[in-house]
Amino acid sequence: MCFTLFHAIYESRVLFTISIVAMCFTLFHMTGVMHVDGTLVSMAGSAFGYFSGLSSFLFGFFIFDNLATYLTVKNTYLGGFWGSFSDLMMLTACWFPGDDDDNKEFKRSLIRWGLAAFALMCGGAGGEITMDAVIEQVQERNMLTSDEAQIVKRLGGSASVPLMWMFEVFETNIHEKSLLGAEFKVDKIESVVMRMRGSISGVLTAVSSFGLTPLPLVHLMSALVKMVRWIPVLLILIIPSHLLTIFCGCKPPPATLPPLDQGGRRYS
Repeated sequence: MCFTLFHAIYESRVLFTISIVAMCFTLFHMTGVMHVDGTLVSMAGSAFGYFSGLSSFLFGFFIFDNLATYLTVKNTYLGGFWGSFSDLMMLTACWFPGDDDDNKEFKRSLIRWGLAAFALMCGGAGGEITMDAVIEQVQERNMLTSDEAQIVKRLGGSASVPLMWMFEVFETNIHEKSLLGAEFKVDKIESVVMRMRGSISGVLTAVSSFGLTPLPLVHLMSALVKMVRWIPVLLILIIPSHLLTIFCGCKPPPATLPPLDQGGRRYS
């Protein structure tokens, strides 16, 4: 939203217009063609100060709101995802301590799917490449098999699909091994997986058009930026360059009125 120069002045319509108008009215003022009342000058300055203060206040709120969004995504959503994933792996190590091949494959699958869910979330949030390309990159990094990648692709690249697989294999292993407190363990795993899914949804919502920043505020800030960019043009139309005339030693000719007669009437 900041007005930054990336090109020459003549390549920017706003700056080019301001420069031309400023030069024209400076010449008019220095040659005495026109003169502006000081009251109008002060009124224009007050209006500019009001809009500047309003813009500063709203810009401050806008910046802090975006900073709060960043901290929420970082600490709550991303931190919540990795915290829940760590809880899941800790529970896996406690409930399935064996080092047989089935347990090893089970744990590898959980790690693969957890990383795949995070990678799909990042790819969907970035928006720089298509989801098909994201899925191909995830498959190349061995986080998804070819069959799993095809399933995820058919479902639109949703990052929640690997989480569903994680919960399913966890529930199956708990019941197959007849672990004590199976229902409690299943409920616990379901709670952890749902927290991971909630973190993914929070990240994707924060970067979407329905993000945490209110859309009316974004529209208002856009309108104020455009207004603040054009207010200097209006001020230049109202306030000729008095400082330039002082520096150049040129002042407009003072307005003179015919003298009054004894009756208070002016001579023609």
